[in-house]
Amino acid sequence: MDTRWVLQIMLVLWLIKATTQAATLAKPGCQEKCGDLTVPFPFGIGANCSGDEGYAISCDTTFSPAKAFISSINLEVLEISLANGSLRVNNPVLTSNCPDRPNSILDVDLSASPFSFSDTDNRFTAMGCDNLALINRQATTIGGCMSFCNITSRDNTCYGINCCQTRIPPFLKFINASLGSIDRSNDQTGCKYAFMVDQDWFTNLTDPYVVQRMDNVPVVLNWRPYGACRSFGAFNSATNSSESLCRTQAFCTNQSLCSCNPGYDGNPYLPDGCQEKQGRKEEIMGVTSLARRCMNLYGRSRPTMKEVAMELEGIRMSNAATTPQQTYEEVAFSMNEPFGPWDTATLTASPAESNISPSSDAKPLLVD
Repeated sequence: MDTRWVLQIMLVLWLIKATTQAATLAKPGCQEKCGDLTVPFPFGIGANCSGDEGYAISCDTTFSPAKAFISSINLEVLEISLANGSLRVNNPVLTSNCPDRPNSILDVDLSASPFSFSDTDNRFTAMGCDNLALINRQATTIGGCMSFCNITSRDNTCYGINCCQTRIPPFLKFINASLGSIDRSNDQTGCKYAFMVDQDWFTNLTDPYVVQRMDNVPVVLNWRPYGACRSFGAFNSATNSSESLCRTQAFCTNQSLCSCNPGYDGNPYLPDGCQEKQGRKEEIMGVTSLARRCMNLYGRSRPTMKEVAMELEGIRMSNAATTPQQTYEEVAFSMNEPFGPWDTATLTASPAESNISPSSDAKPLLVD
């Protein structure tokens, strides 16, 4: 077999190993995708697929694509983050006196779930003229904001004129909002609406007033294992195991979240879920360069067996560095890039002309 083909086969085999995809993020044997959403453990679709019933997800295939819902709170899931301990869900918009829309309520109860509204990512927002929007928790007002009237002009800011925002307290698990007029003796009956919203999403809207026509907006919920990464359900030190939920090559952070050790990625809540990072760009480029030099079988630039072993060891040791994983397209580009013209003079040169040592290290790597 032609030596060039043998070397290319060896390189392809190495690249296949280097670009092996990480293990599934879902519990083994369980469905990982619902529509476009990836569902990683401790969340799960189906019986015995979640870490706790609070993380159970139902996949509604009557939609196209299918939509995922948190079973315990019946809110649509848009995104799940293991690293941040958060998920984005669709949250209802409260409206009053808006054209072509019935009056609605904003009443979300997370108390029976492991989730709470993120006080860093969300803002309580009210829009409309003469709008006093209040956040209530168990008949107690805990926050709110007022938006004043300006009927002559409207901009896309939210600083109190036709739109206002306020922060929410941490660990908020229940919200009931109400709408009313700032001056009850001069009640303005125009369209008013209020909602809890992911602030990053809201600030990126070209026209924030499109929310008036929406039934739901995205909101960020936080989740954490209980008892310093020891239980997905309610933790009781007398009855729960002292064993950590963080599996092989993972640790519990000071945020009570499991994370893969440096140099590993994947799902830290699954056995062997954290896999060593492989397929880095520097590795692939290094081996590609080495293979090109090896193809100069009788040239001065051809490395010896000892040099090959040393370079491969250096590439292997560089695995400890944390760099982005090489994509399939980049790998294909590296493989398809031409090796350049063959040096026919070098191929026909004698050992003396090419200064090749007669030692065993100078023997060709492969022979036909």
